[in-house]
Amino acid sequence: MKNSFFLITPTQQKSAELLASYDKASIIQWVSELPTANPSLSTRLFFDYIEGFNKVEMPVQQRLDCLEILRKHFLFVVDYFPSRSTQSGVPKGRDEHLFFNLLVSIE
Repeated sequence: MKNSFFLITPTQQKSAELLASYDKASIIQWVSELPTANPSLSTRLFFDYIEGFNKVEMPVQQRLDCLEILRKHFLFVVDYFPSRSTQSGVPKGRDEHLFFNLLVSIE
């Protein structure tokens, strides 16, 4: 179908070990250890973390609490992209396209 959008949800795994790695304390510690001096690496690590997070089956309230914690870092990523894209002229290079696609994937 042309011009349609499909929501693709990954198959979720039910695992107590994986679920324990996504409790509030673990996420707060993980976010605090992100490399703030390297926003590009931080964004890539954030993307990988979200991919793993989406594959774990968990209670809705726990997922919402975790997303609230992660939201603050996501806003940092969103703020970083415009500042990065305005530093260079048009046309944009390959790195800017990759970074933009990564940002869209996270959203």
